[in-house]
Amino acid sequence: ELLMFRGGMPLSLFAKTEEESLIERSEMLVSSVLQDIEKYGLNVDKDTLEKCLEFLSLVNGKQFEIGTYTKGMKTSRQKVQDSLNALEQLLMLRVMEPWSKINGRNPKVSKHTKVYIRDSGLLASLLNIKNTQQMLDGHHIGSIWESFVIESLVGTAQAMGIYRNCFFYRTHKGESELDLVLEFTDRSTWGIEIKYSEPKMLNGGNIAAAETVGVRRRLAIHNGTNSYKINGGFEAMPLYNALETLLERKS
Repeated sequence: ELLMFRGGMPLSLFAKTEEESLIERSEMLVSSVLQDIEKYGLNVDKDTLEKCLEFLSLVNGKQFEIGTYTKGMKTSRQKVQDSLNALEQLLMLRVMEPWSKINGRNPKVSKHTKVYIRDSGLLASLLNIKNTQQMLDGHHIGSIWESFVIESLVGTAQAMGIYRNCFFYRTHKGESELDLVLEFTDRSTWGIEIKYSEPKMLNGGNIAAAETVGVRRRLAIHNGTNSYKINGGFEAMPLYNALETLLERKS
């Protein structure tokens, strides 16, 4: 919970107090990001970037349609796209594509991407969350948890040299979906649903999505303490158990 609130930047994570951690994240946004924009010659201005980050924190993990961002940020389509490109190049943003390899079928799969702020501590700071308890009690906990889980799994797979790509799956009307399809170098996939609370069961849409994608393993990752089997061939487990399972894989 502390790691999720403070994020992975060392000065924030190892700060003496939560207040100092927040200050470190704020200073990073003001100084490091703007310095990197100038250093790498990225085509975006400070005001637009700040608006983009603030707006992204509110829609974290939702499907991206650039017209919504343009309206929400009250700026031009080109400035929105430039901001997103800059943040992705600075590794602050993960733009996740929808899965579309349909194994001989043709369901109406969503074509919009999803956008995540990669560092959960930065996301909490942008949402003006002051401490760990406020994060746990607030209505943004699901969004923060989702970013935290995705980056933990993807980062571990990358460090092991077995990561190939990641996607999400969702039909246009949302009747069938998976939060994360994690693809490995051997082209096998895990289908993952991310739940903050321990799930008792998943809905038929999650099961249908896993079948359509043809995932090798089905996981429901939660913030509880128990591992157990649920419906549709899914294994419910805490994040640390999922990471241990990932570490057992071989490239």
